[in-house]
Amino acid sequence: MIKDYKSNIDEILKEGQVEGIKLDNIELLVKLFNDGDISNIIFKKFAEYFINNFDMDELFMKCEDLVYNVHLFVNEFLIKTCEIKEFEYQKIKEVLEDSVKKDVDIFGSPNYNDYDKEVIEEYKDYYKEDIKI
Repeated sequence: MIKDYKSNIDEILKEGQVEGIKLDNIELLVKLFNDGDISNIIFKKFAEYFINNFDMDELFMKCEDLVYNVHLFVNEFLIKTCEIKEFEYQKIKEVLEDSVKKDVDIFGSPNYNDYDKEVIEEYKDYYKEDIKI
């Protein structure tokens, strides 16, 4: 599964969009998904979630969901809401890693519309004590 997962993630990031929605800060997303530390943590949690809920023929779709959710978390929440600069890679990586370990939902199915912005509000509530927003 890991080979197909990585291939799918690479393909999605190379395309630079999911469901016709452009992914912002693509270089940052590529770096996160290729960083051995965080990518291994994300894959482990993704595999647990995927194996318990889906069949292998749904792998590409769920990889798209994951990339889109990480895009939202990094770009809409960390960069725009928390005002972490995109060049503060280590800080972004640490918050993302902490979030995955704490089971913050980056694996669920997004709607690919404005409703997904409401997820940002959930992140705000979850992190209001940890990150000054």
